[in-house]
Amino acid sequence: MLMPQTDSYGAETFAKQLNERLTGTPFIFGEKRYRVGASIGIALVPHHGANIHELMANADIAMYEAKRPDVPVPGFLHMNSNNYMF
Repeated sequence: MLMPQTDSYGAETFAKQLNERLTGTPFIFGEKRYRVGASIGIALVPHHGANIHELMANADIAMYEAKRPDVPVPGFLHMNSNNYMF
């Protein structure tokens, strides 16, 4: 999702709210209920890329890092320069 008028705080807030809605709404299939969540990676212009390819690659890296079990806020991570911040 592209959010051209949003800063890092807005992107973080949106990602957290989206994940809260996903995890708070059970997915029912047949007689079973499942909990769904998301791993979300955020890349910011111009800090994480000068073009769409760099931004998408860095957001993808952040998303895969968010899947790690030791991430303190599951499903959410954003990149700060070349480092990851939780």
